[in-house]
Amino acid sequence: MDTTDVSVSHNGIYEFVFRENNANLPMCYDTDTVMIEFVEIPVISAGEDKDVCGNCTDLEGTSGGYNGTWLSNGSTYDPGYDDPNAHVCHPSYGDVTYTWLESNQATLTTLSCSSQDEVVITYWQVPTANILTDDADTTACGLLFDRLRAENPGSGITGYWYTENPSTEIYPNVFDIFPDSTIVPTYGYHDFYWIEETGPELQSGFCIDTAGPFTIHFIEIPIANAGIDTLLCGLTGHLDAIPSAGTGVWTTPSAENIAFEDINDPNTLISSSVYGTFIIDWTEDNTAECTDDDEVLVTFARIPNSEIDIIPPKCFGEPATIAAAEDSLQQYSWNFYTGAIDSTTTNIAGGEFENFVYWNSEDTLHRISLIATNSWGCQSPITIDTIYEPAIPTFDVTLISYTCMLNKGGIVFGDTLGSNSFFWLDTTFGPSAGTPITTVYNIPVGEYEIATSYLTPNTTHYAYYIATFGTQYCLDTLLYEIEPIGMIDAIIEVSAATDIGSLVAPEASVIFLNNSIYDNVGKRCEWHFGDETTEKNCDPQVEHIFTEGGCYEPYLIVMNRDLPECRDTAFLETCIPVDNASEIEVPNVFSPNGDGINDFFQVKAQTLKTFSGTIVNRWGRTVFEWENWENYEDGWDGKLQGGTDASPGVYYYVIKAIGMDDIEYDLHGPLHLIRK
Repeated sequence: MDTTDVSVSHNGIYEFVFRENNANLPMCYDTDTVMIEFVEIPVISAGEDKDVCGNCTDLEGTSGGYNGTWLSNGSTYDPGYDDPNAHVCHPSYGDVTYTWLESNQATLTTLSCSSQDEVVITYWQVPTANILTDDADTTACGLLFDRLRAENPGSGITGYWYTENPSTEIYPNVFDIFPDSTIVPTYGYHDFYWIEETGPELQSGFCIDTAGPFTIHFIEIPIANAGIDTLLCGLTGHLDAIPSAGTGVWTTPSAENIAFEDINDPNTLISSSVYGTFIIDWTEDNTAECTDDDEVLVTFARIPNSEIDIIPPKCFGEPATIAAAEDSLQQYSWNFYTGAIDSTTTNIAGGEFENFVYWNSEDTLHRISLIATNSWGCQSPITIDTIYEPAIPTFDVTLISYTCMLNKGGIVFGDTLGSNSFFWLDTTFGPSAGTPITTVYNIPVGEYEIATSYLTPNTTHYAYYIATFGTQYCLDTLLYEIEPIGMIDAIIEVSAATDIGSLVAPEASVIFLNNSIYDNVGKRCEWHFGDETTEKNCDPQVEHIFTEGGCYEPYLIVMNRDLPECRDTAFLETCIPVDNASEIEVPNVFSPNGDGINDFFQVKAQTLKTFSGTIVNRWGRTVFEWENWENYEDGWDGKLQGGTDASPGVYYYVIKAIGMDDIEYDLHGPLHLIRK
């Protein structure tokens, strides 16, 4: 007997033919046929072993797609044994094995291929925690409580006491159902819990029940603290007792001079009718005759004055005189912010009561502030004031600018105050440095310094200025700039209202924006659109229509109408693309035979915005759809879905498209598929 092993790629019924030839005469042979069915062995899973809190759970089996069942093991199955994900309940706790059996029956014979898998589920008992301490027994004097009680959890269940404060101590240990003592670190309300757990090792809290919270109030014995001896600036202030426990109350033997806003407030407002030092008592009572008292000395002292006397600067950039109205104190806290101190005057107590301060900024308003402190250490309220620094006058000056860099400029002064003098300082252009001036002509573009002398505007303080500084006049340096005018800057851009990507001839309308800067001169504008057409127009917006396809490079020339040599030209960074009108050409035959000629059914088109094509057979069933008309090989290759060749014959196309010129195409007709 000849035998051989065979393997197949898929399960199913296969026919095998055996042929036997006569070795001496090959024409003489005989054949025999045998049918063999290859039956799939189910691939199944009963799920992963797991632990369950309680008696019920959902099985997590995976079927191989054939008839299967769970083997009976004393559990109940819902909806039935044949559901791999059945909900099961078991009457006892511990390890329970569940077996999933699945079979695949052959069609030619009685052969049945079966698989089975097991999963072990461990059921854990649900504990019931219970605290036995009387609900009325919830207070303790001090930090110790000795009456915590819990019900015995029974065999196999772990019970322990828990509280959120980690510093709480339970003796002899937290697992004792009747601990000897419980000591907390702080007074107040503390919550205690009795917790019972079951479950696998390394999985704390797997099956758990908690009794509580059982709240115990630990009452503190008061320790009175009236605070430290206190200095109050003024005739009112706040006391600063440190409350410990219970209710506190303020008293004093000097009740005729002292008043409390709230005698029970440890930080109450206290008032005195006179300055001086007084004894103040603080007493605390925490119920059950638990009391304590403490006393403190309180001194009421006078608050100093922080008013400021100011003489403003004589001229811009010169110092102001700033002095404290109360000039005999020991300490002055000045804040001149951006100001700089030129000099200071000190009193016999060492206090810097007067300052000469100047500023190096362009601002003429300057903030200052003062806090004064006396020998008691009492500070005044902060006083904030403003220094008004006189600005450099605005002189009557006319600047003659360059015109397109062709003519020189000048400076012409008018004396607006009647007491001004001007002196030229530049050593390169104009008159000699130091020359008194009112006009200077024929100077080029640039910055020029001019000295000026004028009378201080603060006429109220003339006598002080002369006595302190020796003069009532100001000296400043002015800086003037001669600038060019008539400097044309041509600027163009395409309006956002023009869709550059959708321009189609012969109605390709483009809106140009003229953003040129003319510098207040008469101008003339000349557009060149790149299609051999021009337009003279200085309007902010110009429209031009391109009638033929191409990529155009327009530009704008802007010139001074009176001085044509003053001009500028503006260009766009890129050319403007204009497409020709849209069109579609549809073939009616193609031959997808792989010879490289006419192998795809594809349209010939140009300038389309949208495109969709559909091929249907004679029964109206869609065999191909495409949207890319620009790539020849994205057309139909004569194949059906799945890659099989479509039969030769007549098909129909339906094409819908919209051109860039908004022309809509709705084309349909027959096409012939030929295979040679």
